[in-house]
Amino acid sequence: MKNIISLSSRIILKIKNGRKLKILSGILTFSLFAALGFQNCSQGYSTLNSSAMDSTSSQSNGPTGPIVVTTPPTDPVTSKATHFPINGSSNYPILIYAQGIATDDAGNLYTSDMRVGRLVSISNQNELIKEYKFQNGDKLHALVRDGAFLYASAPAGILKFDLSWNLIKTYPFSSDVYFTVKNSIIYGLMRSPTDNSFDLFKMDLNAQTPAPTIIVSKLDITNPRGVAVDSKENIYLVDYSHEQNVFTSTSLKKYSKTGAFLYQLTLPVSAQYRPFTALNAVATDSKDDVYAGDSYGRVVQFDPSGLFLSEMYPKDHAGSLQGVQGLTIDSTGNIYASNQRSIKKFDPSGHLIAVFGAEGIGIDRLNSPIKVAVGKTASTQDTIYVSDSENGALKAFNMSGKILFAIKFNDQIFTSGVWTGSDSSIYVSAAGNTSEIGKYYEYVLKFDAAGKNLGVFGIDVSIYGTEMLDAAGNILFLDSANNRIVKYAFASGGTNSSPSDIISLKLANGSAYSLTFKKYLSYMDSVGSFFFQYTDSANVARLVKFNAMGIFQFDVELGAVAVSDIATNSEGKIFISTLLQDKILVLNGDGSKAYDFGSTGIELGQFHSPRGMAFDRFNNLYVIDGDNNRVQKMSIQGVPLTE
Repeated sequence: MKNIISLSSRIILKIKNGRKLKILSGILTFSLFAALGFQNCSQGYSTLNSSAMDSTSSQSNGPTGPIVVTTPPTDPVTSKATHFPINGSSNYPILIYAQGIATDDAGNLYTSDMRVGRLVSISNQNELIKEYKFQNGDKLHALVRDGAFLYASAPAGILKFDLSWNLIKTYPFSSDVYFTVKNSIIYGLMRSPTDNSFDLFKMDLNAQTPAPTIIVSKLDITNPRGVAVDSKENIYLVDYSHEQNVFTSTSLKKYSKTGAFLYQLTLPVSAQYRPFTALNAVATDSKDDVYAGDSYGRVVQFDPSGLFLSEMYPKDHAGSLQGVQGLTIDSTGNIYASNQRSIKKFDPSGHLIAVFGAEGIGIDRLNSPIKVAVGKTASTQDTIYVSDSENGALKAFNMSGKILFAIKFNDQIFTSGVWTGSDSSIYVSAAGNTSEIGKYYEYVLKFDAAGKNLGVFGIDVSIYGTEMLDAAGNILFLDSANNRIVKYAFASGGTNSSPSDIISLKLANGSAYSLTFKKYLSYMDSVGSFFFQYTDSANVARLVKFNAMGIFQFDVELGAVAVSDIATNSEGKIFISTLLQDKILVLNGDGSKAYDFGSTGIELGQFHSPRGMAFDRFNNLYVIDGDNNRVQKMSIQGVPLTE
């Protein structure tokens, strides 16, 4: 058995990132009827006979609409993850912060994965070809292809590679360089040696001794992000200004090859278009049209005179970008935009035609997963269930990572928690703001082991916070305003029904326990104990525990960490995943610290934003490795399991 259940499929044709660092809830607006209905069965999903599926009925203020269960293709693709093949399959590239992008005539991609200090080549079938890793983890920015060579920026200067990442030459620079290369000439910006300003320069690589020639010194530019050049050697520069992390202006400026300022490109003022915000990338095509990408996830096109032509602002769930980091245009006009953890390819009309990277939208791929659960019964004990939030789906996999089925919701639905019951049932939570009645609801949906819809239960979470489920499918909330835990029996179509039980929180002497927090993360273990993580007034994370009778057990400090999930194992150890620290904290049953494990990265045992956790019957730990878009399997000591 392999340790990674990373759900990746090959290239996805015609089909979103839009990562939300959201763990338990979100503000989404949708109609009650469409809220839980599946609208589109493309993207690798094939739909079962919908007549065999139960439709969900409800009371007047509850959710309605069919829930469609989808199955994989006849021969499901075994999942793959970068560097860690499963069952001998080849690798998918995990990208952490893809910045510069280049392509070749065969459609292969090259990118600089900035935050992990490596250069990566990816085939047109989304398979890792090769990587060049910097030993000291140098932070990389620009990556440009010019003919048979690739040029990358690094602290040492500009590095020249062949297309197989063999280093050919280094052109030293004493400061950061933002550049592009065209016809063996580097055009770029470098910091002035006398102050903090930037000089615009060019450097002919065919010269006997290549050296920068200053075109304009002390250029009127504050924070450069990208450089592009057209066939007439006109130079485009991305610049933005900010004050105390607030962007105050951003622009795309054009200069002639002699350094004369020509114009500044802006969007037309109208209700439809917004000003540029935090431009990150610029590119030109074979017609000398110029493209700019910004933090809204837009790619805007101008002609050479600066006339606005079009705005590619993918609003569909599959194609949205949520911030363009890198941009390039191939010889046929296809647009490639990096979205940190993936690179998306659009045709000239802006239609998404491919996604590169481990993050994905196919049936056996994950996009910002949040929670994981393992089946509890004989029929489900070898099944892993994942709440795939950005794909709006619940997905079931076997222990080898093969997709068994997916429950796909409307693209606007945000799924969060997933639990398994003692009767093989599966429970999923989904959140949204019901526009008809103006209330924010948390929905709990119930399915059988095969994915058949068994009902929907809605709760107005303006009354309560995050939910817990017990093995019998009862839904529990901490009612912090009244210092109690309320329990609701699952009732299909029910909303705001009366609690079936109330557990008052007490101290050991029987006196009432008064809660001091309102925002929290909740968890209930297999014996009914309750755990609530909150942040105190000093911004320190804490964990409080009550037993099944609501009697206080402990309140311990966790430190300055961002907690994303809590889980306990059969030995009574408490596991806490930390979203930003990329570690798993382990506490003893009394709340004292036992140990921790994990670090930042993409290797075995490393994480990028670990989230949900679960244990199987052998006490093995499964961790949602959120930004790496995979599930890792490991021992309780944090040792990756490969068998």
